[in-house]
Amino acid sequence: MTNRTLDPHEPRRVLLVDAAGKERDATSHWLTQRGDCVSTVATTAEANRMTAAQRFDIVVLALEDPAPEALTLITQLRSQNASLPILAICRDASIAAASDAIHTDKCDFLVKPIALDDLESAIRKISRTDAVPNGNKRQTPKPRIRRSVSPIIGKSVAIEVVHQWIDRVAPCEMPVLIEGESGTGKELVASEIHAASRVADRPMITINCAAVPATLLESELFGHEKGSFTGAIATKRGLFEMADGGTLFVDELGELAGDLQAKLLRVLEDGRIRRVGSTCERQVHVRLLAATNKRLADEVRAGRFREDLFYRINVLGTRLPALRERSDDIGLLVAHFLGPGWTLGVGVLPVLERYTWPGNVRQLSNAIERSKVLSAEPGIVSVDDLPPEIVAASGDQRVEIGGDIDLETINRSHVLKVLQQHRGNKAKTARVLGINRRSLYRLLDKYGANQR
Repeated sequence: MTNRTLDPHEPRRVLLVDAAGKERDATSHWLTQRGDCVSTVATTAEANRMTAAQRFDIVVLALEDPAPEALTLITQLRSQNASLPILAICRDASIAAASDAIHTDKCDFLVKPIALDDLESAIRKISRTDAVPNGNKRQTPKPRIRRSVSPIIGKSVAIEVVHQWIDRVAPCEMPVLIEGESGTGKELVASEIHAASRVADRPMITINCAAVPATLLESELFGHEKGSFTGAIATKRGLFEMADGGTLFVDELGELAGDLQAKLLRVLEDGRIRRVGSTCERQVHVRLLAATNKRLADEVRAGRFREDLFYRINVLGTRLPALRERSDDIGLLVAHFLGPGWTLGVGVLPVLERYTWPGNVRQLSNAIERSKVLSAEPGIVSVDDLPPEIVAASGDQRVEIGGDIDLETINRSHVLKVLQQHRGNKAKTARVLGINRRSLYRLLDKYGANQR
């Protein structure tokens, strides 16, 4: 393992080793808020494995008294790379004194209790100079893998913010939570994060919690042993094992049941999993990306989502903008969905820009594909080719937008109108809106109009 030359434009990569979960999470959150990219482990064995496989700018090691294994780790790290900065935090100054033999300008000690500001100052001081491995050679940072053209289409301020956020979080290994309405491109953003990460050459495994029966979800995530339940005719690896060394994208995280939320929290804390029906624990190292169309803070307040898991996974979270919040991008998106040889007729783009798109980009894509198929004139999409509910809603909006009707009321009116046009058929209604049926049910519950 070699460390890297520090780039002032990239976040400092910190490995935090601390067996105390609450203190570890609090310190990690605090450093992340100040721009560091923090990976956390609970044991020196995990730290040894992490530093052997990845590059860090500094290791912060919280020692418990006595801590011979921690001092052994420092010795091992010093022998592997004498220039890797190490900051040890201990409760007794005698531990620091006992390690004078390995004390250098790249290994320092703090004695508890310490203020977080003092911790940051010590980290900055010990890692302020570029690492110079092997005496006098400067180590070039491992290049980040980027796509030449981002598949996230748009030039609006809202999308620029998303691109900047991806650039910041991609090099880290901490979990990422992506919130946003259905159809806003959460999986696309997750793919971009993985593609720009340091494990881009490793697999990205995806699972949609809403698409897997709750009774099978545990087996899908963690695997199972042969005979562990009816139908388990062979041992099966779970997705965490399949994604080991890479990225696991968990879509619709808000659908995860309470017992699985607890197991997911355990994996995030110590990287250990246990297959269904097994007594053996396995260690995995997986970058977790999660997405949900719910507001998990609301789910926490309602008691449907664990508060500790929410705070553990939401350190680097964001909420993607709805299409109605970036209507300036509709023209670019339409051009992309139309493809070569197609153009919009007179008056079509204003109709599309006035519409509120409750199904977001997915609904826009479906609408353009439908219009191309039904186009009366080859190569041209006219207003008459658009789905009638879009044209009708656009006309209504021109009349009412200056009044007191808010956007939520317009969305409600449109969803109910489409449902009525399809005689209450929820499958067809969801398809027209560009959302899945589960999302439609939530909207109808919200609007007090759900009669299943």
